[in-house]
Amino acid sequence: MRNKKKLIFNIYKIIDYFTYLMYNIIMNLADYIRICCVRKAMSLAELARATGISPQNLSNKISRNKFSNEDLDAIAKAFNASLEIAFIDNVTGRKIKD
Repeated sequence: MRNKKKLIFNIYKIIDYFTYLMYNIIMNLADYIRICCVRKAMSLAELARATGISPQNLSNKISRNKFSNEDLDAIAKAFNASLEIAFIDNVTGRKIKD
């Protein structure tokens, strides 16, 4: 049982590191949504049902990486999260604050 917990912990560490790399190096919104699904243990079909978007339509949006503000609001609610949109400075890689 202890080895199983250790394995699960290591898997989460790998996922966190992968998330960090993707977020800080190169990621588009569709990739980020996929990562959030993994972190929330939710399939894309489950996400589609939770947002009220058909699975085929969500799949199309993800493949085109095109989402409306309403889509993003619904996805945030499905993840039980808040939606935050920011501009990131290309030189520093940091969020431009007000």
